[in-house]
Amino acid sequence: MSSDPSYWIVTGTERPSRERACGFPLLSSVDTSTAERLAQLHADLAAVYADLAREPVAVEPERVLTLHEAAVKLGMTVSWLSRRANWEKVGGYSDTDRRVKFALSTLEQYIRTQRKHRCS
Repeated sequence: MSSDPSYWIVTGTERPSRERACGFPLLSSVDTSTAERLAQLHADLAAVYADLAREPVAVEPERVLTLHEAAVKLGMTVSWLSRRANWEKVGGYSDTDRRVKFALSTLEQYIRTQRKHRCS
């Protein structure tokens, strides 16, 4: 569609109303109580976002354990846990320094799942 008036003359069509062209009613055609309520909701939402922006979000870094610390926590030998198939099974990963490490939350989850399997 074009906003150029000559377009509508050349094509022989009637220029659609702005409301019809947008596909939704214009704010002027909405009753005032709805518009006022919408404005109030918008102001309330803006206030909530402003409050959230003021509150600092403290993100605690994930505690990471070395291979030796993880073996102690799991009650396993270091030699068993140092095998790639075993540390991958437990949730370990090779860090950028090429050492095997374990996220504490991953180890705790592994311990919980092992307890469930033993109990059932």
